[in-house]
Amino acid sequence: MAKTVYFKGLTELRGIAAIGVMFNHIELYKSRQGELSLFGVRYLHSFIEQLGKNGVYLFFVLSGFLITYLLLEERAKSGTIAVRKFYVRRILRIWPLYYIIIGISFFIIPLTLNHPFWITEFYYQHEIENLTYGVNLTLCLFFLSNLALIIFNPVAGAAQSWSVSVEEQFYIFWPLLVKFFHKHILRFLLIIAILKPLASVALGIILRSPSPGVRIALSFFDGMKFEYMALGGILAYFILNKKHLADKIFYSGKLFLLLLVLLVLSLLVNRYAYLNALLFAFLIGFITSSNFENKFLKKIGTVSYGVYMYHPIMMYIGFAIAHNFFKNYNALFTLPVEYLLVFGLTYLISSLSYKYIESYFLKFKSKFSIIHSKTN
Repeated sequence: MAKTVYFKGLTELRGIAAIGVMFNHIELYKSRQGELSLFGVRYLHSFIEQLGKNGVYLFFVLSGFLITYLLLEERAKSGTIAVRKFYVRRILRIWPLYYIIIGISFFIIPLTLNHPFWITEFYYQHEIENLTYGVNLTLCLFFLSNLALIIFNPVAGAAQSWSVSVEEQFYIFWPLLVKFFHKHILRFLLIIAILKPLASVALGIILRSPSPGVRIALSFFDGMKFEYMALGGILAYFILNKKHLADKIFYSGKLFLLLLVLLVLSLLVNRYAYLNALLFAFLIGFITSSNFENKFLKKIGTVSYGVYMYHPIMMYIGFAIAHNFFKNYNALFTLPVEYLLVFGLTYLISSLSYKYIESYFLKFKSKFSIIHSKTN
């Protein structure tokens, strides 16, 4: 029987990350539509502008932590890594919803082009009008949507899939490294965490005026935020192999308070994304050592993959409803209506998707699990 690993509070962190991404995208959508938005508030602009990316970076660090922890536990328990089973687990968790979103975005949303009900949503209408298939669709189908987003216009409803592609790319080689080089895994994690961002900066300086092809390659390389997942992996290694020291650090109330102050300041200033990710890793460490639980955040976190993937589509629907049925109302009234519609529709469809679609595939995961996690 598979050993079960459960960290209290991590599902709640997923919920916080998902809410942050949604909040940012709603404000960004309003700004692009020319509506009143918090993007126009001077002292909040940096925080709001980067909130979505920071939510994704928190997802990356969380993913790196959980996957590395489970792989190291599997290696310790069985003496090896069942790589094929790992890939099957990832397929069962990620692929069904990913391809649903790709299908909706490429083949259903385009049907709304120039439809009277959707005509007010000119930002998405513009994306639909400029949608290309061919290479664009092919890249998305093969989990290269991060590359597609660099080369082509964003795909209405599927632009957020770039981060899923980044994670899938990381998962291709990571179990192999843990399996064959487990004695040196900390060294690999440190190399990725330190050299990857330095290489991005160095290449950007050296190749200041590159050709379009080189610019695409540089953007693609920089956008593969493997270093953030490596930070999560370092935390997992530290907790598993340096438990006494980890307990001293992560059970300290004073250090936790200091972390929260630094994290708030870093998120408000938002000049160093890598610093945010590093602080997220420490936050995860403190949360895993606590008994933090919150029913509301846990509900959101449980369906956070759906929330993340469905919310741009629900945003398109929610804003169209608001613009069609509440266009004569004051902005102070329509603002909460828009938020309620988007959040409500997103949570509803994510919950239904989790119950009737994702759970169908997830029930097979246990057959391929040596170490089972309730938070992944």
